[in-house]
Amino acid sequence: MPEVTPGIAVAGVLLMLAGIPFCLIGIKKTKLQIFLSVAYLCSLGVTVLIVYVMNPPIKDAIQGAYVVAATITGLFFGAIAVIFPEVTEKLGCLLGGFCLSMWFLVLKPGGLMNNTYGKLIMIAVFSLVVFGLAFHRVTKPYALISACAFSGATSVVLGIDCFSRAGLKEFWLYIWDLNSSMFPLNTDTYPHTRGMRVEIAIILLITIFGIMSQMKLWKILKERRDQKRAQRLKEQEDVEKLNEDVGRRVEEEDRRARAEWEKIYGNTLGLH
Repeated sequence: MPEVTPGIAVAGVLLMLAGIPFCLIGIKKTKLQIFLSVAYLCSLGVTVLIVYVMNPPIKDAIQGAYVVAATITGLFFGAIAVIFPEVTEKLGCLLGGFCLSMWFLVLKPGGLMNNTYGKLIMIAVFSLVVFGLAFHRVTKPYALISACAFSGATSVVLGIDCFSRAGLKEFWLYIWDLNSSMFPLNTDTYPHTRGMRVEIAIILLITIFGIMSQMKLWKILKERRDQKRAQRLKEQEDVEKLNEDVGRRVEEEDRRARAEWEKIYGNTLGLH
C-alpha cells in the first residue's frame, strides 16, 4: 500500500500547484508554458535517473532530498528555457505526447504492453508525433493547447494520487520497469484499483475543461493580436498617406517655384 511520506506530500502539492495553471491558462502565458514544460521534462528526467539508481527502502530524509533535487533541476532549466522561446516553446507538445502514452499504458491491469521495447517505442512514437504537430503553423496552437491541458491534468491527478494512495504513480514506476527492487520479488503484474480507474477518468475530464478554458483564452488573445495588427496596419497606412501628401505638396511647390522663376527670368532672358 502506498504511503504518504513528507517527501511524497511535498511532491503532490507541487504537482497540483504547477498542473492547475499549466492546464487552464498554459497557452495564454507563453513564458509560463515554456517554464513549466521544461521544468516538468527535466524533473521527469531526474526522477527516472533516481528511480534507476536508488536502492529501496528509502528513508524519508533521502526521499525528501530526491524531491528537492528534481524540483531544483526543473526550476533551473525552466528558467533558462524562457530565454530561448523560439527553441523551447514546442517542448510542451513533447511532454503532452509522453503523458498521453502513459495514459494509454495504464488503461489495462499490468500495463497495455508488457514488452519493454514495445513500451519504449510507444512512448517515443506518441511523444514525437505530438511534438511534430507543433512545427506546423496551423496545428501548432491546437497541439499546444491540448498538450498543455493533458499534461497539466496528468500532473494534478498524480498530485492527488500522492494523497489518495490509489497507486497511479506506482503504476507508472511499474511500467517503466527501471528498478526491480521497487516491487516484491516475482511481481509480474499490477492490479487496477477503483481509485486508480477514477483517477484515469478524471485526467480526461480535467483535460476537457482545460482545453475549453484555453480555447476561450486563445480566442480572446487572438482577437487582441488581430486588433493590434489592424491598428499597426492602419498606422502604417496613415504614415504612408502622410508621406504621399507631403511629397505632393513638395512637388507642387517645386512646380510653382519653377513656374515663377521661368516667368521672371525667362522673360528677362528673352529680352536679351
